[in-house]
Parts: sequence; structure tokens; C-alpha cells
Amino acid sequence: MILQALCELYDVLAADKNVEIPLSNYSAVECSYRITLSPDGSVVGCVELGNENKKTEKHTVPEHEKRSSIRPYFLCDTPKYLLGYEVETDKTTKQIEFLPRQDWIRASLAYHRELIGDSSDEGLRAFLLFLEKQVSRPGNAFPKDMYTGKNLIFQFDGDQNDIHDRPATKIIWEKFRQQPSPDELCGQCLITGEPTVPIAKTHNSVPILGGHLSGCSLVSFKPDSFKSYGKEQSYNAPVSKNAEFKYITALKYLLSNPKMHSLVGETTVVFWATKTGIEQDIMSVFFPSNDMNKRDPQTIDKIQNIISAIRAGKSFRDIADPSIETYVLGLSPNTARLSVRFWYTSTFGKFMRNMTSHQDAIGLLNWHGEVKSVGISQILRKTVPSAVTTDWWEKCPNSFEQGLFNAILTGAPYPISLYMTMLMRIRSEAGMVPKKAASAKKETQGKKKGEKTESSETDGIDFVRVGYIKAVLCRNFKRDDVTMSLNLKSTNKAYTIGRLFAVLEKLQYEANNDSTIRSRYFASASTNPKLVFPSLLNLAQHHIAKVDSEKDGYASKYYDADISKLLWNLDNEFPATLNLEEQGLFILGYYHQREYYYMKKEDKEKLKLEA
Repeated sequence: MILQALCELYDVLAADKNVEIPLSNYSAVECSYRITLSPDGSVVGCVELGNENKKTEKHTVPEHEKRSSIRPYFLCDTPKYLLGYEVETDKTTKQIEFLPRQDWIRASLAYHRELIGDSSDEGLRAFLLFLEKQVSRPGNAFPKDMYTGKNLIFQFDGDQNDIHDRPATKIIWEKFRQQPSPDELCGQCLITGEPTVPIAKTHNSVPILGGHLSGCSLVSFKPDSFKSYGKEQSYNAPVSKNAEFKYITALKYLLSNPKMHSLVGETTVVFWATKTGIEQDIMSVFFPSNDMNKRDPQTIDKIQNIISAIRAGKSFRDIADPSIETYVLGLSPNTARLSVRFWYTSTFGKFMRNMTSHQDAIGLLNWHGEVKSVGISQILRKTVPSAVTTDWWEKCPNSFEQGLFNAILTGAPYPISLYMTMLMRIRSEAGMVPKKAASAKKETQGKKKGEKTESSETDGIDFVRVGYIKAVLCRNFKRDDVTMSLNLKSTNKAYTIGRLFAVLEKLQYEANNDSTIRSRYFASASTNPKLVFPSLLNLAQHHIAKVDSEKDGYASKYYDADISKLLWNLDNEFPATLNLEEQGLFILGYYHQREYYYMKKEDKEKLKLEA
């Protein structure tokens, strides 16, 4: 299914005039130098390709198939095949050594003599003469950078096209590729169903972040235990050469296009629709490494219109085609192979409904009145201690990533194990003061009491963790009383206790310009409220008296009234313990109440009217 979908994507891309993609029997490769040749094969000039940021340039050349032994490529290859030398750095002395590679360049000369034959094309004859000179008079006369292993291309003096782009070259190459090799096996292709076609013995590799330098293979058979009925390598899963080229080329295109792939930890996520256009642009907005603020404003407007239509139960066919098939594939490197982490297929309409459901479940209204969007990598990052700053994904279980993608893309319940981890991280970090928060704490000396500081978003109880907890409460525990902002109508005890803790914390801050009850009591209050709240309420009376003496009854008028209302909802009785669902409600109530204190006056009045 995966390979078939990739082959279909190649056909879609090849039919799109706005997309540059190699045709069959060709590859898009990175090249570092262009050598210009005279008719007698002498070097006229040598130009380094690329720019300051990237020292290579991509060119479409005759196909580069995967190789593990001496096997030259046509007209574009590495220095050891075309110059007869390569450089290596001695690990001990750190000096650069030129190593002769006569076996490689002789194999290349024999290969090109066979293909070019008696062709009269002057560009091809010049290239052949150049190779003969390199073999007969070996030397390292070129710049050192040319010998580092990057591909070289050639141009005939006076011609604007490279030699591999000349018409005669293409005729020779196409004719050569149509000839079956003596050891070629023909059979039925598992992807296309064609009955008698040449089968690929090995499949090419694709470059992926974190993978092997030469790339990683999606399909490969090496150990004998993988073989069946005596078949070798990829003959065990017969895929035609044409289908192998299509799926490899499509996958390389996805991995090179920033709008069609995203990185989540060590997993590369590629996603696409079976149609180039607005559907693909919309999909790219929803994946983690893409910032919505940097996207095309028109695309963002269309997304908002689609989401509004879905929420209203209306069709959005006038904006995008909901019947288009969409695919999401997660890949991670495993030495020289690719591991498939997950694979999801659905229509674009179902994809948008599931994404809208996720956004509604996880969304929180901040004190600015904005709903913050949370990416998948942000959620996974928050399962790891904040102190871990590098390679955090190594400490994040694979099951979290797979379960989270499954929940978002299919509408399934969110992973409870991830929810429990979020609760644990909040309890353990609620009393910590990170460096960012510590510096913000010093700034409070120059701020008025009650003004929000940076530390409030760096104490482990942030919108990402609380947003995921809210999402689990909505979807897994089926709670319809969970809202994006403070729910003044809620009488749930756990939610009310969380609100009360935020009020007591704010009161302490008003009294002392500092608050310590979160660091000392948050973990206990969120699990065993009956154990700690009597002491906190007793402490609050001292804080009320202090604030009253400084602000002429301010605390009695506001904080004492809030505390009394919340205690009334609790019937002046605290539960001994809170279960997992109630712990989440406690944290949500705490977060909502904390944000409420810094909302604009008109937003507060609006909430009170709705209550």
C-alpha cells in the first residue's frame, strides 16, 4: 500500500508542469563541480557549483542506482571514477592524503567506451578522450575540494548544456536502459500487477536526517533468514524497475520539499495528497515544524473557513475537495534501513474533521484572548523533564509518538500513559524555578503587584501540558463541562479546588510579592487536598490581614469573597484523594483561574454574563 501510494504520487507530480521531478531512468543528484572540456579532451575550465550556504547544486542526470561494488555511473560520478583519485584525512596526523583509484577510473573508461561506442557527438568524444588522458597520465592537478567525493559534471566548450543533457547523450542512454541485462529477472510486479517486467534486484536508498551517509533503504533483504525459496535480495518481494524508480523518486521529493515533510524527534513525517493544490498547502500547516504565522495568509483564512464550516456541520467543497485521498507516513533511520513508524490514509474531509476535533480538544484561551495552537513535537517534548535540552526524544517512549499520531489522525482516544506522564511532570516541576523564571522573578521588583511575569509560563504548568490534559478530559473521559477558558458555572469539586489553589497563590503574592505555596504544596494539593488545604486556608487569613492593612480592605473585598464562593461550592469539605481524572480537572481549574486574573476587564465581564 505504501509503495503503491508513492508510485501514484510520482504520476501526479510528473503530470504537474509546475513540479520539477526526474523522469524514468534519471536521478536528481547533488553536484559540486562542472568541468569544461575542449574537443581533444583537455580541461578548459573548472567551476564550483552552489553558493555560500550550499556548496552543491542539484542536477538531473542519468540514473544513479544503488551500488556496493565498483560500478560507474554515466557522465556524472565521484572523483575516484572520473579523476582516478580521492582524498582522505589521516586520523592520526590530520593530514590530507591523495589516494589513487585506478581500478575505479579504468572501470569507468570501459563502461563509457561501451555506451558511447562510435558516436560522432563531439561532446561525448571529448569526454571519452578526457577519461583516456586521466588513465594514461594519472595526477591530482585539480583543487583538493574536487576530490572529496562529491559528484562532478561536464560541459563541452561553447555549449550551454552539460554533456549529460545533449540530445545524443539522451538517445544513447534511453536505448541502453531499454536493453535487458543478461542476469535480469522478469516477473510480475507486486505494485502494478504487470505480468512480465524486469524486476529490481536491489532498491535505491534515500537520504534521511540521522541516517547512513549513503542513505537508507525502505526495501532490502540481506540476511539469509529474510530469503524465501532461494531468491536473492529484493527478488523476494518482486517490484519492477519502473515502479522502484517511481516510489524512490517520489519519496526523495517528499523528503526534499519542506512543505511535505516534518521532523518529530528522530522521526521524519512525510504527508501528501493525491492532488497538488490547496489540499497539500493546508496539510502542511498542521504538522509540527511548520509555523502557522509564517504561512500564506490566504491559506490560513481558508483553513479557518473550513474549520468554521465543519463546526457548523456544513460542506466546504467550495474551498477544497473533501474526497481527495491523503497519506501520512512516519519514517525513522535504523542504520542503513528505514523503519516505518506509522502509516495513515484517509480522505481530506476526514483529515480536516479529525484535525478540527484535535484543535478543539487541546485549545486553551490565554489571558490575551487568543487560542494557542499546539504542535505534536511540543506535546512530546513536554513529557521529558525541562532540564533535558538536547536529544530529548531519546527519553520519550516510541509508544507516545505512535499513540498521539493515532489519536490526532483517526480521532481515537489519546494515550492515557502520556496523560499520566504529563501529570507527573507537572507535579514534579511545579515547585521548580527554572533559570528563565528565576530571572523573571528578579524583574518583579520593578513591577506592580498583580502584574503577570514571565515565570508564570515557565513553572512546568504551561499551556502545552494543560492543553493535553484538557484534550484527554474531553475525549477520553467524555467531559462536556471542560472549556477553553474559566468555567464559572462548574461545580465540579476537583476543578473548584484547583481554582481555589490559584486564588490562595495569588493572595500570597499580593501579600509578600512572592509565592511559595505552589513549590511546597502543589503536588500534595492535587492528589490529597484534604491533607493540605486546612493549613493553606489558615495561612490565607494572615495574608488577607496583611493586604487589608496595606490596601484598606482590598483583600477582604476581593480575595475573601472569591474564597468564600469556592468553599460554598465544596460544601466546606475537601475530598481525601483525587483520582486521575480529578487530578487533571484540578490542574485545569488552577490554570484557568490563574489566566483569568490577567484577562482584560471586558473579557472578565463577558465570562460573568455567560455564567
